[in-house]
Amino acid sequence: MIKTIEEENLLDRALKVGEKLKRRFLKVKGKYFIVGDVCGMRVMMAIELVKGQRTRY
Repeated sequence: MIKTIEEENLLDRALKVGEKLKRRFLKVKGKYFIVGDVCGMRVMMAIELVKGQRTRY
């Protein structure tokens, strides 16, 4: 398994995909008030959905 991770450069690919995903999520956050926060690292990302500005922490 480790050999495959190294041979296919999976860690670097996960970093690049994660950066791209985070940029896209941040664009969505800027466009829609329902997105409260964007967080995570690499491809393990999360978005917080809120009802409105008052429900944000």
